[in-house]
Amino acid sequence: MLHAMPDAKILSFDQGRVHVVSYDETDSYQVTELFINNRTYLLDRLVEWED
Repeated sequence: MLHAMPDAKILSFDQGRVHVVSYDETDSYQVTELFINNRTYLLDRLVEWED
């Protein structure tokens, strides 16, 4: 939640260096967006549903 604050400075430690990234470049944002936009597909891949 803190990284979504206006004017937040988000530091990433990826790729062997510290650098500023935007909110939508963060892993937490990308994973959440992926799940929201593909919920049914992802759940079907992750869980074997019993009929």
